[in-house]
Amino acid sequence: MKKLSAFLAISSLVLIPAAAEAQRFGAQVGYGTEVEGVALGVRAEFDLTNVFSHNAPWSNMMFVPAFDFYFPDCAAGLDCSYWELTPALVLPFQVQGSSMRPYFGAGLSFARMRVESGGVSGSNSETGLALLGGLRFPLNTMTAFTEARITLHDYDQLTLAFGLLFGGPKR
Repeated sequence: MKKLSAFLAISSLVLIPAAAEAQRFGAQVGYGTEVEGVALGVRAEFDLTNVFSHNAPWSNMMFVPAFDFYFPDCAAGLDCSYWELTPALVLPFQVQGSSMRPYFGAGLSFARMRVESGGVSGSNSETGLALLGGLRFPLNTMTAFTEARITLHDYDQLTLAFGLLFGGPKR
């Protein structure tokens, strides 16, 4: 099952952007409640205009892969690392008279935790569900976003993030 999930995730990272029209990319910073640590990450957005439907709002779907590396709060004497890869489909909405664009989405979450102490290490990988929502808004020549993401697997957590995106049209 893990091999199938990994294959589907890698395939989606390759195939969906190939069908996408425009792309935005950038960086994000966040905080994860389960690992109790700050995260630094990268993110891309690929427009999937009219791929799933020709009717709004479904015609405005986006593919949003994100990678976050967390700096967990580890116990004394332990060296810990944790990361998440989250490819998701996102549905943005337009609010009349506002430059703010709310969005909601869901995707997969691939997480890996590693702990080392005194030359002995152990690690665990998990695959689960990611649910996310946020606001996108113009910020000078960039697009900024703030997001809440819940990942559901052995490392269930809420991540709150903020980021900046460069390139592509501001949708």
